[in-house]
Amino acid sequence: MLATRDEQLEDFTGTIVTPDSPDYARAARTALAFANPSLVLRPADIADVQRAVRLAAASDLPLAVRGGGHCAAGLSTVDVGIVIDLGALDSVELLDKRRVKVGGGARWQQVADALAPHGLVISSGDTADVGVGGLTLSGGIGWLVRQHGLTLDHLRAAELVTAAGEVIVVDETHHAELFWALRGGGGAYGIVATFEFEAHPAPTFTFAAVTFPADRTEQLVPAWSRFMRTAPKQISSTLVLANPFSGGLDAPVEVTIARCDAGAIDDAS
Repeated sequence: MLATRDEQLEDFTGTIVTPDSPDYARAARTALAFANPSLVLRPADIADVQRAVRLAAASDLPLAVRGGGHCAAGLSTVDVGIVIDLGALDSVELLDKRRVKVGGGARWQQVADALAPHGLVISSGDTADVGVGGLTLSGGIGWLVRQHGLTLDHLRAAELVTAAGEVIVVDETHHAELFWALRGGGGAYGIVATFEFEAHPAPTFTFAAVTFPADRTEQLVPAWSRFMRTAPKQISSTLVLANPFSGGLDAPVEVTIARCDAGAIDDAS
């Protein structure tokens, strides 16, 4: 494999991290998972992504693709395999009044910061350091979901590196079936180097957080469920049980309610 690796990475312009590299420990793990990959590749551009994919295919080693690295299942790293870390591909570019091009390694905080001066948002998750790629390809549930839909509902095109190392652009008219599968299929169909989204005007938000004793769970869960079935679409809510950071099974039940656009949070009381 060494000869193949050296040959295929000869023109690689990004960062190559091996177990002997000083920053290997940081590159090998994520905030939610530990592993010992044989190689971590950080492409500098889409041509580097192609080189990395071709190397992975030739090596016959397990492959993990890392966007934001927030995967609780540990899929952003791998033991005795190759990690392709897209972190350097994190640009966010407003193409026109609503169209936004986002690199596959960007995180949602970067997207929010870039769009805020223009009064725009993309329906996304509720955590700033989550990667754009993982959330989009898996669905994308956040505070705007009931009114504006999932993140993947706002995806208009994607630039994809296939398992053969080819670059293709997919949208509703080009590779339409692949574009359909991409939205919800996770990383099963290739590595998305760039996403194009349609943003929408940013609403005004009101938040309220309420906690209840754990012994009220049996009454609270069905009541919350009944309320959300008929709540206005401007209202989204989460209910957290047995939070391991707040006491596990004895932790208070946490209910967060968000209302976007006009209206007072009193409507949800």
